[in-house]
This record gives sequence, C-alpha cells and structure tokens, in this order.
Amino acid sequence: MEQCLRVNNITKKFGGMLALKDVSFQTETGEILGLIGPNGAGKTTLFNIISGVLRQTEGEILFHGKSVSHMAPHKICKLGIARTFQIVKPFYSMTLRDNVAVGVMAVGHSKNKALEKADEVLSFLGLDQKSDKFPGELTLAEKKRLELSRALATDPKLLILDEVMAGLNTREMLDFTEIIKTIRQRDITIIMVEHVMQAILTLCHRVVVLNFGEILAIGTPEEVINDPKVIEAYLGDGYNAQN
Repeated sequence: MEQCLRVNNITKKFGGMLALKDVSFQTETGEILGLIGPNGAGKTTLFNIISGVLRQTEGEILFHGKSVSHMAPHKICKLGIARTFQIVKPFYSMTLRDNVAVGVMAVGHSKNKALEKADEVLSFLGLDQKSDKFPGELTLAEKKRLELSRALATDPKLLILDEVMAGLNTREMLDFTEIIKTIRQRDITIIMVEHVMQAILTLCHRVVVLNFGEILAIGTPEEVINDPKVIEAYLGDGYNAQN
C-alpha cells in the first residue's frame, strides 16, 4: 500500500517546555489512523505542525514523499492536506454556502466553481437546505458539519479531524461515524483525534497513543486498548471492565 504521510522524529519546544519529543509514525493511503492520549499529550500541537500552523523544532513531515516541513499552511492545503479545528470558527457574517466557497477558492478555483463545489459538499453533509443560513443559526452538530464541509471543499488527499465528535449526543456521533466511513471510501486518508473511544474502535485501522509528548504505543485498536501502559496513562483501570 502506498504511503501517504510520514512523520519523522518530530520534536517541538515552546521555550523551555517540551511539547513533542521524537514522534515518528506513518499512514498508508486510504487508512484511518487514530491519535489518542490525555489532554496536554501534544495531539493538537502535532496537527498544527502537519498543517503548517506551527514549525517543529526538529524532524520532518513528508507527504507522498515530499517534504512539507517548511511550507506555509495555504501551500500545504493546495498539496492536499486539510484539517478541522477542535473549536469551530466559521465566518459568522457569511452564509454556509459562502463559508464553504472560501475553502474552494483557497486552493485556486474561481468564484463560480467555488459556489458549485460548496453546494455539492453541503449536500453531502446534509446542510444543503440551510446553505443560505448563517452559522449562528446552527446547532453544535451542524456547526461541526460546516467545519468538515470547509475542509472537504479543498478536495483533500489527507483529512485531519480534531475532535469532530466532541459535545455531540449518541445519535449525532453515529451519524458522524457514517460520514467518516463514506469519506474514507473516496480514497481520502484520515487522521483523527478523538476522545470518544467507541468511534476510535469502530473507525480506525491503527491507533497512535501520545503521552507527555512521546509515543506510548502504536497498534490496532484492540492492541492499544489492551496495552497496560495505555490503560494506566489514559484509559484507566476500569476501562476493560466496562467494555
């Protein structure tokens, strides 16, 4: 299987604080990779480095064999890496359609093409009936779908999801699970941070566990949730007893 993303020995320091230390892993094309760990483990920092928002102190990020380590975020996006943010930040003064169209224009398309693509993506996410509404009129679940719409509008090869299910109820999480399965069927590689372990178990082929900025474990979901180190650092002693 073709390699999509390779993270090589990534270290990130903020002054005297070590946020990530020698983190390495890779994803294969079409894979859904989970990234889990306690709050403060370095997950979002790693996402920010992959997407170009932050620069690593050491190490390199390769996307389909090409180094993206020193590229600006918009150039990384044009190459095919898109992401969502844990806290959704739509343009509240713009309609849903225009919000998504901005994502299309970010990768170089005309306004007409952008609006056409926005309609297509909003329909896929079930928001087409609200395309002329404003983000402030949406529920949390709908705002999460809008956030995902903006990322998908760029036609990514790699989609990075930062807690897209946080704050959702059981029905909404099940709906999002089906959406992610469908996205993966489009040959889009996915890396997802999620604290909802059922989603990780259902969706992911492999899981990377971060703890205090270092990789604690890598394996299948089953291997990871049964790893004593992961149970102690993240899941808690009662996890397996409950599942």
